[in-house]
Amino acid sequence: ISYTLDAEGNRLSQTVNGVTTTFSYNADDQLLSTSGGFNNSYTYNANGEQVSRVLNGVIYTLSWDHDGQLVGISGNGNVVTFGYDALGRRVSRTVNGTTCQLVHDGDKIIVERQGSAVTAVYSYGNALVARNGEVVLPDGLGTTRATVNSLQALTSTLTTEAFGNAVAQWGSSANPYRFAGAWGYRDDGDAGLLHVGARYYDPQVGRFISRDAVLSEHPYLYCEHEPVNRVDPSGRKTYEWLEVAGGLIASVGGLVAIVNPPAGSVIAFVGALVGGIGLGLHLGELIADALFPIDEEHLYIPPPSIPPVPQPPRSSEDDGRLLPPWHDPLNPYAPTPTLSM
Repeated sequence: ISYTLDAEGNRLSQTVNGVTTTFSYNADDQLLSTSGGFNNSYTYNANGEQVSRVLNGVIYTLSWDHDGQLVGISGNGNVVTFGYDALGRRVSRTVNGTTCQLVHDGDKIIVERQGSAVTAVYSYGNALVARNGEVVLPDGLGTTRATVNSLQALTSTLTTEAFGNAVAQWGSSANPYRFAGAWGYRDDGDAGLLHVGARYYDPQVGRFISRDAVLSEHPYLYCEHEPVNRVDPSGRKTYEWLEVAGGLIASVGGLVAIVNPPAGSVIAFVGALVGGIGLGLHLGELIADALFPIDEEHLYIPPPSIPPVPQPPRSSEDDGRLLPPWHDPLNPYAPTPTLSM
């Protein structure tokens, strides 16, 4: 697979096994159409949200609420609607009148219900471990590569390209957490879209279908077109490779601990340490963004300068000279200014 990009990072073409697909955009960096390997077209509303998508002749219509949340998809014989809570978490999905309620524990879905009946129970460690007892086997990016039942027999396998588009799969599994599933990416089969935090992602073209609510230089791009080293579980901010690597090492530690608890604990600790460093850098970036606003070019606006403050004399740690009662922090031995009477 190979890609060509423009100066903004938009994918201009991709070639898969010798078949080339070209992409066209408008002045707002919105993907309008593809041709070649797959022939699609897309339209958007004034808010930059995708409102229609035609995938190889199949038409889907998308509807949005005033908070920029996708609330409905109709097409291909189905009408799907979504409900959200006050925190923006998706709490229901209704298909042709049948509603599935999604019960959360923090940011994780732990139970699915239809009426009073529980239809799915999810088990977690550091990430998703199993759905209804079917264990998921993820890769380093958190993509479920296989599932295993309680008899340790394979029930499904999955191969994806870097942006999550499935290229080969086998078996049957009802697990919706596939590409980057360990990070909460959910694939319910709705018009080719994945639910990723605050937005919906199209793995076929490697783009989100609505603008980034957080100021972004590339409002539709997925992980700055670097899917091998980054993930974006919130739909707003990518996690860097240190955090991904930390999760991978910790997961390996968990698996090793099954047969060698001491070694597994050490490996898991290293993973937590690496991931913690990555998370710390990520949080530091978020704090910097909050304290120092950035313009559209991502340039920091420096804080206002602070005038020198009068201080009592004190000894210099460098040469013992006394500082004047008033001094300039950048030039501490400058003469004290005098006022003209």
